[in-house]
Amino acid sequence: TWLYSIAYNIMYDWYRTNHNSESLDSINNFQTEQTRTSNLTTDIYSALSILSNPERTCVTLFYMEDVSINDICKITGMPSGTVKSHISRGRAKLSKFLKQNGYE
Repeated sequence: TWLYSIAYNIMYDWYRTNHNSESLDSINNFQTEQTRTSNLTTDIYSALSILSNPERTCVTLFYMEDVSINDICKITGMPSGTVKSHISRGRAKLSKFLKQNGYE
């Protein structure tokens, strides 16, 4: 948990200082060649880019890293209700985006 907290704080500080000079698309350039060739994976990353920073963080930790809500609260410093709201809103936005792109 403490390692996630450190990584989250470093990423958040970096994003805050570089937000005006770089877009989220430039952050996605770290994907591997295999990820780029997979349409589903590419669409998921595109969908994640439409989420706000807190939503993306909570959704990524919860669904991709399999971190519990209590641990997400410790990592981000957000209350559990806020984390649950970000996950819920993020999931709804992802679902809508993916349905518009042909996934069910």
